[in-house]
Amino acid sequence: MTRLPGSYLETATKNWDELGQAYKDFWKKETIAGKAWSGLQVLGAAGNYLFSPVEAGIRSFVGEPIEAVGRPVLPRGTGRYIGELGSLATQVAFDPIARSAKAAGAIRSAKIGGYDIGGSIEKMLSPTTRTPEAGRTELLNRPRAAELAQATSQARNDLEQFRKQVGTLDRDTRLDFMLSMGGEAPRNRLPVGLQPMAQKLRGLLDERTKRLQSLGLLENAIDDYWPRLWKDPNRAQTARDALHLAQAGAVSKTPIRGSRAAAGLKQRALDTMREGLDLGPEPVSDNPLDVALIRMRGMDKWYYGSKLAADMKAQPYVRFFGNPTEVPAGWQRLNDPVFTVRLPPVAGETREAARQALKTSSLSKAEQGEITARLYGTPEMGGYYAPEPAARVFNNYTSRGWAHENGIYDAFRHAGNALNMLQLGLSGFHYLMVSLDSTVSSLARIPSLLARGRFGEAARAAPGALPLAGPLYTGARLARQAAAPPAAAIAGRRRCVSPCRSS
Repeated sequence: MTRLPGSYLETATKNWDELGQAYKDFWKKETIAGKAWSGLQVLGAAGNYLFSPVEAGIRSFVGEPIEAVGRPVLPRGTGRYIGELGSLATQVAFDPIARSAKAAGAIRSAKIGGYDIGGSIEKMLSPTTRTPEAGRTELLNRPRAAELAQATSQARNDLEQFRKQVGTLDRDTRLDFMLSMGGEAPRNRLPVGLQPMAQKLRGLLDERTKRLQSLGLLENAIDDYWPRLWKDPNRAQTARDALHLAQAGAVSKTPIRGSRAAAGLKQRALDTMREGLDLGPEPVSDNPLDVALIRMRGMDKWYYGSKLAADMKAQPYVRFFGNPTEVPAGWQRLNDPVFTVRLPPVAGETREAARQALKTSSLSKAEQGEITARLYGTPEMGGYYAPEPAARVFNNYTSRGWAHENGIYDAFRHAGNALNMLQLGLSGFHYLMVSLDSTVSSLARIPSLLARGRFGEAARAAPGALPLAGPLYTGARLARQAAAPPAAAIAGRRRCVSPCRSS
């Protein structure tokens, strides 16, 4: 048997080295999740070191004797293992937080039958701590998402002061204000006092136009630009539905840049807003603040999404592959349109020449297919890929979620909604639920009434506690009470001395 001092020295040295390594790993982590995980490991290592005497004692007086007796059967090192288990049990009793790191480490490294159980759990619960690349991807996503949220929140806060003022305007005045903001003459004279709101809106829109111009877009920006958002003519929409649809498209995380239309980058089909109003299309909202905020969100999303795409493409672990067969094993594609490279469609004289070439019989089927794709589509040239841990972090960020991408979930949700509507549609549903609730209340009151000696009240409450007749009895009693005149009115009639006079 190893003497206690020697066992303690060995155990304390081992635990001190583990504490030092955990401390170094803590400062190497860059992500919040990584810091949290490493912090737990530091606490666990500190707990190991503080309980070194306990571990050494259990090992010397319990573990090593058991190992010596069962040496033909028990493997070498059983004594040390028993000491660690005893120390772990003691620490859990005194400091469960510190020991959570040990448990987390054990789960992380757990394998059953060659299957990486710990890795699968970490993949679901903490994907950013799996590799340095995954942590770096988180550091790229979070700041851009925060900047986008801040820009939207700041714009909404700046315009909130004008909400009450816009609420006092009628629909025609609101539309005239938007015509004026777009550089068109209003149909009627605008009321005084709208200039501060017009200046604030112009400043916010011009600021976002300059941001997009820094990306090489909107070089010939429209003077006195004002967004025009119209209802979809192919869909029967109320004004509220159209507004909600436009707002939902603006706040969606995918695609990360949004759409060109949402950012105001598509060419206008109508020269003036007045022309659109005369032809029949209706704006998604007659509130200029809502219209401006939707467009500003779209412009912000395109700007910060482009910045995030540039950040990702600049990373050494993100690479473009034109041929999927060349992608290294364990790499995944970044699921966003900005990371898909396509050939631009042919136009002008080249387009007409391609059409004429299709009419010739000298082209092979492959050549005809390539020309057709260039004429009527945008053929894909390839995409950007990253190692699976990093790609998972980015794809999780852009994913719409399991609930939106799983048909089984939607089937159960729709079935639940149908059942709920059926229940609420039954005329006796609420009556039955209230009666059952009253039955449970009666059943709960009876023991209390009996304990206080109020046997009469307990007897009157007993029929209401019957499993089958209770709901009917309680419901009938409540209906009778509701139909009866109030006690105060009865008392008033009793106090009235004939002949009664109304005051």
